Amino acid sequence: MIQIDPTETTFHLTVGGSSYVLTVLEGVHLAHGYWGPALREANASQMVTLGFRHQAAEIPVSQGRFDKFQRNWSSEEGSLSDIGQFKVNPVICLERFPAEYPIAGTGDLRSPGLMIRYPDGTCAGRLEYSGHNILDGIPGPAGLPYVSAPPTSCQTLRMDLKDPEADLTVELYYLPLPDLPIILRWSRIRNNSEHPVNVLQAASASLDLPRFDADLITLDGTWAKERHYNRRNISPGIQSVESRGGSSSHQHAPFMALADREMTETDGRLWSLSLIYSGNHRHLVEMDQYRSFRFQAGINPHAFSIELQPGDHFDTPAAVLCTTDSGLTGLSDAHHAFVRDWLLPEHWRGKDRPIVANTWEARYFDVNADNILELAKQSRDIGAEVLVLDDGWFENRRDDRRALGDWTPDSGKFPDGLDAAVKRIRDADMEFGLWVEPEMVSPDSELFRRHPDWILHAPGRPPTLSRNQLILDLSRPDVVEYLLDVFSGLFSSAPITYVKWDMNRRWSEVGNPTLPPEDQGSVAYRYVLGLYRLWSTLVARFPHVLFEGCAGGGGRFDYGSLAYMPQYWTSDQTDAVERQRIQFGSSLLFPPETM
Repeated sequence: MIQIDPTETTFHLTVGGSSYVLTVLEGVHLAHGYWGPALREANASQMVTLGFRHQAAEIPVSQGRFDKFQRNWSSEEGSLSDIGQFKVNPVICLERFPAEYPIAGTGDLRSPGLMIRYPDGTCAGRLEYSGHNILDGIPGPAGLPYVSAPPTSCQTLRMDLKDPEADLTVELYYLPLPDLPIILRWSRIRNNSEHPVNVLQAASASLDLPRFDADLITLDGTWAKERHYNRRNISPGIQSVESRGGSSSHQHAPFMALADREMTETDGRLWSLSLIYSGNHRHLVEMDQYRSFRFQAGINPHAFSIELQPGDHFDTPAAVLCTTDSGLTGLSDAHHAFVRDWLLPEHWRGKDRPIVANTWEARYFDVNADNILELAKQSRDIGAEVLVLDDGWFENRRDDRRALGDWTPDSGKFPDGLDAAVKRIRDADMEFGLWVEPEMVSPDSELFRRHPDWILHAPGRPPTLSRNQLILDLSRPDVVEYLLDVFSGLFSSAPITYVKWDMNRRWSEVGNPTLPPEDQGSVAYRYVLGLYRLWSTLVARFPHVLFEGCAGGGGRFDYGSLAYMPQYWTSDQTDAVERQRIQFGSSLLFPPETM
């Protein structure tokens, strides 16, 4: 529910036993007032602390507003009277102001949520409140995954900000999810000027939280040890987790939580930020000199920039904001319901997943029509329902050094064609699935020989190999169109009901020579948009196919992937004891049927 108090210009979002409050000071300064357990009413004068500190940037406040906020006034010495030779005037101290979307260049020296390079080369911005609107339904960011549900059941709050000197606008979108302690939040930055500007950083969400005894929780690890639960004390300064290799990564899940020091499995307050995004991310918490917190999530600003031409806009991925007073159980309960009811492809919600047998560790590259049929029968006899034909099925694929990109069934292994082999398996009462790795290409492949320019690369520099693979450049529309044609044909060529989509290496040289130099900072983001277009189109064309995501195990297990793929290969670690920590950490974000 969204409640607005026009006299105080206060916005109160209530969902699932929690409240989120915004307020506007002096008619222009959008402040974060509160996020936590539900409030009966939202009184802005009890939430936002005005402050004074020598040498800090400040904004004058009218006397009437000052009188209303006196109870929360604080100075360096804690007095409202004269401080030595200095007269304390009512001000907003920018280094203490809880800005709802902080922009670089204002005198607030904490981590900005937004950084713009303007035509004059500076990053000195300013954002002022300019209006708001309540929208029916669930408008989402363009080209990016979002939730889906009956639009009549939801309303979205849009807060409008502007930089009056630069003719730049920012729209902040808030979607409270009914019956869940979750709010989705994303931003749209629009250039209304006559000159291009560069977006250097744009958080999906930035929150300023008051001082409390807090622990930091993240899900960290590496290949075969993904998403291990990690809890530790927060100390002054910035603590962050991020990915830079093109995916959400094995190392750090796109998730961060702040918890009361006394929080347990079933009790205690907790605030978390997740991201519906599959590319480079950054989550951070900054403890300032007053031991209050700035809490952020968004696209990683490392090597990132988006040039906005006049009239263009840029949308951030959506952040998932969750708060609970029921400890880790409350957190996982909320996230599981979110995934099941809002995020997963609608066709697969509430459906059991099939029991799968995979050819890889049974046959490796040595697969053919006869031995996979025998494996299908053996798998059926012990309860499997689907046989997935893993790597080694396509032309000239004898090992991992060749043929990626040449997605034609091997005529020697399948002399009657893939379709005939699949029909024999189905006649044995088994469904059939196929392993693919569409984003990769081997240097020793027909595709690379025809299109050596189709890889991510920097002109004049040799591309770096990993796992004997290079990466197709999905920031190029022609590459995406080619892959759509190839895999639409492949998935139509036989009665395939299951696809395992793999991705087995991280990025190195991130460049697209078809773009001008000023657009190279956008290549990583454009790649992810291309990937989402590929996924969304194929899922729409083949709704009966269960797509399973994989990235060297769990290297891209995130909410962006689950919007298209109802389950993910959680890890290449299949040892039962080692897997327990992976399952526990993963269960904070993902319901078991997605693992």
